[in-house]
Amino acid sequence: PMTHVRNTAGNWITQGILQQERKIAGRFFSDATQTGGVSEFEDIAKAYGRSQAASEMWAAIGRELADGKMPTIKNQMSGSKIEVRPNKASAEHFGMKEGGLATGVDVLGNILTLGRIPTKMLTVSDNYFKNLEYRSEIYALAYRETVELVQSGAVTKANAAEYLANRVVNPPEAHVKRAMEITLESTFQTKLGTRGDLLDMGAGLQKMKSKAGWFTFISNYYLPFIQTPANVVGMTMERTPGLNMILSSYRNDLSGANGLAAQQLAKSKMATGSLFYLTVMGMTFGKPFGVDTTGTSPEIGMNFKNKYNKSDMKKLLGIQSGTINIPYGDETLQINLTGNDPIAMAFRQASDLASIMQYGFKDNDQAKDFLNMLTAFSLSVGENIGSSTFMAGVGKAVNDYQNY
Repeated sequence: PMTHVRNTAGNWITQGILQQERKIAGRFFSDATQTGGVSEFEDIAKAYGRSQAASEMWAAIGRELADGKMPTIKNQMSGSKIEVRPNKASAEHFGMKEGGLATGVDVLGNILTLGRIPTKMLTVSDNYFKNLEYRSEIYALAYRETVELVQSGAVTKANAAEYLANRVVNPPEAHVKRAMEITLESTFQTKLGTRGDLLDMGAGLQKMKSKAGWFTFISNYYLPFIQTPANVVGMTMERTPGLNMILSSYRNDLSGANGLAAQQLAKSKMATGSLFYLTVMGMTFGKPFGVDTTGTSPEIGMNFKNKYNKSDMKKLLGIQSGTINIPYGDETLQINLTGNDPIAMAFRQASDLASIMQYGFKDNDQAKDFLNMLTAFSLSVGENIGSSTFMAGVGKAVNDYQNY
């Protein structure tokens, strides 16, 4: 159940971020004198398309529930978060002929997989959010094109509504392709090898996993997901000032090499990320009303000079990773954001950055001190990636190695 809750929350948060970035791009970075850019108020067209898709899907879900059927939602593109092949716990998969033993295997497989209902529910949820983002982008692109044609005089204001409606119903190939790209980005399903940055290295892990043969169960245990976490990391990095410049795909967008709209949206990502980081870091520095934040606690190593095991110290002090800490009488209420990626990852990183920077104001002015802070930041980045819900396999590998 928690997997479904986190998946749903993560999708809502991500699509909310993309919606706000479109608003920022249209309001602060739009340029009516140039073509190909984000249009002012384009975010409203995007929101309207999303609401239309939601209304239609909920109506369909209601009809299927009324008929006593499990709701199904078809998406308009391929791809899924699920990286294991279905129907493996069946007699057919093991090449068994019909008979009592084969029937027993099918019944046992059905019990062990709970009739694949959890997987089906994940697929339904995944398709729901894909359709929301896809339709919203089709509306946004149709609106952008219509506004440009009205401004150039190619389409009159009187005919604008009819032209826009036609572009929504019959979108050109370029619009469909772009809408699919945005949709896959919003659900962290951009295919590795097509991103155009260093995270494409994950495609090599996918190939290694697919060729594991009899050792598939081991690779699925340690690497249950590859594509999703790589894209979560990518989305977080794109909105982290400084780290985003490591990604060549982001640098190309920011320079304008991929067009005016991509450049405007890259600026929006920078603005959104900066505001988020400043907010979380401000809470860590200023502690307004006693409220502060905790990332992966890099300060433990500094305060205790690395003499003790960090995880043991966190347990002793009652510290969790990625929390908003609110005073509540003599106790502290901790709101844990773990699992709500990409927000959780960015939140931990911002909190860690603020904790590390505070040591720069405490007589740490020697070269060795700066090296220690840089090392702490590097370790923080690695721990944030490793502590992501999607990277649970990394934690398993480390624990198994240490136990061994």
